[in-house]
Amino acid sequence: MVRLILIGFIFFFCPVFTSHLPAQEATAHLVFKKKASPPPKKEVSEYTVKPNETLIIIVSRQLGIKKERMRFIYKEVLPLNPGLKNANLIYPGQKLYLPLIQGEMREFTDSRPRQNLLLIKAIIEKLGGNLSLSGQHIIPLGEAGQVSLNCAHVPVVDFPNGTVVLLDLKGHLKRDVKNLISQSWPSYRVVTVDPKWDSLEILSRVINTSAPGQTMAPIRPDLPLKNGLRLTIPDSWLISGSKRLVIYCADPRDERLPAVIKKLLIQQGMDVLEIQGEKLVPLELEQTDLPMEPLPHLKAETPEGFVVEVLRLLGYGPTQVNEIPFFTLSEDGFTLHIPAICTLEKEGETVVFTNRTLPLQFRQIMKKKGIKAVSLSLTDRTQTIREIAHSLHLPWAIALKEFNLTPPGYRKKFAVTCPILTLSRTPSGPVHLISFHLDEVLYAFIKQQSNLGLIRY
Repeated sequence: MVRLILIGFIFFFCPVFTSHLPAQEATAHLVFKKKASPPPKKEVSEYTVKPNETLIIIVSRQLGIKKERMRFIYKEVLPLNPGLKNANLIYPGQKLYLPLIQGEMREFTDSRPRQNLLLIKAIIEKLGGNLSLSGQHIIPLGEAGQVSLNCAHVPVVDFPNGTVVLLDLKGHLKRDVKNLISQSWPSYRVVTVDPKWDSLEILSRVINTSAPGQTMAPIRPDLPLKNGLRLTIPDSWLISGSKRLVIYCADPRDERLPAVIKKLLIQQGMDVLEIQGEKLVPLELEQTDLPMEPLPHLKAETPEGFVVEVLRLLGYGPTQVNEIPFFTLSEDGFTLHIPAICTLEKEGETVVFTNRTLPLQFRQIMKKKGIKAVSLSLTDRTQTIREIAHSLHLPWAIALKEFNLTPPGYRKKFAVTCPILTLSRTPSGPVHLISFHLDEVLYAFIKQQSNLGLIRY
């Protein structure tokens, strides 16, 4: 009996002696599981939404997402932006977190950029050049012999100015061969194509290396035109040189280049190309439903007639004269007449506009008689308007004003900015003047967008 009690005592108070026994269910609560570490946070960048942007546009342009864009947005973008409840509702100035493209996201991007050599060939031909994609190209090297190139592996570009550009697509040309060609033929250039370049990037490298006077660059932020105009065209390039060529790039689901933009570029002496889905599309000048009317303009052919027409436009009633009496026989004992353009009455004072510079003594005498003499240079129409405004105490300003040319339903923004001479307070109200011609279509767009009556002078 005592022996059994002793064994029970040992088992109860000395569990260390039973460590070799298997664990029972009663001890399961003593087993601790190692907690899984939280997934690592993704690297992100902050982006500020710009006007007319959607999430699809942002992930396409900023991250290079080309396919299944909505799935990418819901899988990768929305989880980083808990406050963004509606993927279709964002606003300019909003801050978004965008993921940095990592390995698992490559399924949404193209494996490599599109390099369409036929597209490059078509554009080079528009510039008067040629791109050979097949056959052999022989380069004599004097005593060193010659180099025979397979144009399927190393396409050859010939420009009208005699420059030849070799496109090394996959590193077929060794460095010593390139050096030998350039030393033997200074007119030859070699462009080693990076696999990451797309078609237009390759084209820009070819054109920018072809000749000092020929360049190709993205249009950012806008395109300077004649007469001080500036044109906002998204996703576009400008080729400058012997020809000026604008290339507008559009995703297949994006909008075509608006007709008003095409017409304006053509009027400015530029060629226009549209690329849609890596293909050139025919240039079409679509009709517009806007009411057409010609831009009003001042019709005076002489400087003197221009002065009279401007004064009438501003709301004054000038009287056209050739001269005014300065001294009279009855009052002064002799006569003297001053050449004049016109006169008008303003606040009890007679204002005389002349194209002659009068001596200070003459102006003082005329002032005593209640006559104000205004001498106009008449050398430049803009200067003439400024001199008239200054003499009549009319505030004026020349400022750049942007007009939105984006057709209804478009997401991209198209606009034209032009200098306008504004006289804000005249007897006939605000007057807005421009010094250049506007096409009827462009004028209709501007008038619809701003309800601003422009007059050409």
